[in-house]
This record gives sequence, C-alpha cells and structure tokens, in this order.
Amino acid sequence: EYTKDKIWLRRTKPSRREYQVLLSLDDSRSMADSHSVHLAYQTLALVSQALTKLEVGQVGIARFGEEVEMLHEFSDTAFSAADGAKVMNSFTFGQHKTDVAKLVSDSLDVLARARQTSVSSSSADLWQLEIIISDGVCQDHEKLRRLLRRAMEERVMIVFLVVDSLAQSAPAIPGAAPASRTSILNMQSAA
Repeated sequence: EYTKDKIWLRRTKPSRREYQVLLSLDDSRSMADSHSVHLAYQTLALVSQALTKLEVGQVGIARFGEEVEMLHEFSDTAFSAADGAKVMNSFTFGQHKTDVAKLVSDSLDVLARARQTSVSSSSADLWQLEIIISDGVCQDHEKLRRLLRRAMEERVMIVFLVVDSLAQSAPAIPGAAPASRTSILNMQSAA
C-alpha cells in the first residue's frame, strides 16, 4: 500500500535558517597541558563542517584565553577549507589564563553588533548561539552566572563543550608542561 502513496517521493528544500553561530575555542596553555589540543581541533572542524552543511546561516569563529580575538567574522563568506586552515594556524595554546567571563562578555557584544548589522528582514526572529570549546577550567563563577542571565535576555544560547583527553600518550605541544593529569574528571568542585 505504501508504494501508491506519493508522499515518499516529495522533496522539500529547507528554507535558509536565520541563525548566527559563534564558535569559541580555548587558546590557553591549560589546553596544551591537558593534551586536549588535537581533540579540540577535531571538535572545531566537526562542528564547523556540520554547521556549514546544515546551512544554519552565519558562522563566526573566535579564540580566547586572556584576550578574545575573532578569527572568522560573521560577515565573511561561508566557512571553507581554506578558511579552516587559516583559522587553525592562528591558535598558539600559549595564553596563560582562561577568562571565560571575558569571553562571554565580549561575545555578547560581538553578537549584539552582528544582530544589528544583519541583513535579515526579520532580525527580531534571529536566534544566536555560542558554542564554547574548552577544557572546563574557568574562574569567577558568580560573574558567569550574571552574564548567562544577560545572554538569555538577549536571546543568545550558550553551549559549553568540554574536551578532555583521557589518553596518557596524547601528542604534546612543543614547549608545553609535562603530562600532568589535570582532567576535568579529577576536579573536586564544579559551579
């Protein structure tokens, strides 16, 4: 009976989605010390390729540590393989601090500017997403709570992806500290 039903032959082209997605990768020394660099690169590549294939809209990429730097702006063209190579070469994993609160604060400003400059006719319906890829080491939890409430008010969803290389023999970054097991699984408290 299903062969007579032509609904299985219908194809619909999905409408272009109205999202702005900011991918932020931790560029601090703690990523190198925990041997999570390779896993972080794989995560960034996988997520950015998936977002491009899904045609989610505009994708921006930033790196953070002590300072926040946009590596691929929202206004740039679609994220390509050449852009990926340029972005990957920008990471040093040498910043001495992981300031997630500064990242969230700065990224909310970046996303607010991107919302204003969006050419979308319905920018009121524009949803924004920030995906933070880090090893989970952060400070100033009370300030982060306030910033997350502000993000909800501004219709920005923040997703925190924790990468943790559990393998003892993970490839090390030249100049990184010896393998000290600072896995997120060994932490005593979380906020």
